[in-house]
Amino acid sequence: MTAFVVFSESEPLIVVMAQRAVAEGSLPDHLANAGIDRFIAYEIDPDALRHTYGTPFDVVESDIRRGRDFRVLDANGAHVFERVNFADFGDRFVVDH
Repeated sequence: MTAFVVFSESEPLIVVMAQRAVAEGSLPDHLANAGIDRFIAYEIDPDALRHTYGTPFDVVESDIRRGRDFRVLDANGAHVFERVNFADFGDRFVVDH
């Protein structure tokens, strides 16, 4: 399981993906299905999100473990900025179509 903070043209969101989905490169496809074609995403430690979000993270993680490839954990931009630290960002992933 891998998590990303995604910055798009509208507002940041946090997504969680199955490891196989990341390996297959499907992050752009999943985001395009949500109307997001251009973005910058940073990996973020799922354990940090588990600690910060608690039960909502547990629900998303359960869906991932049951076979879903992609889930949005938080789509409220102000909430995302309150809950994550830029210092915790990992590798960057850019899609500019």
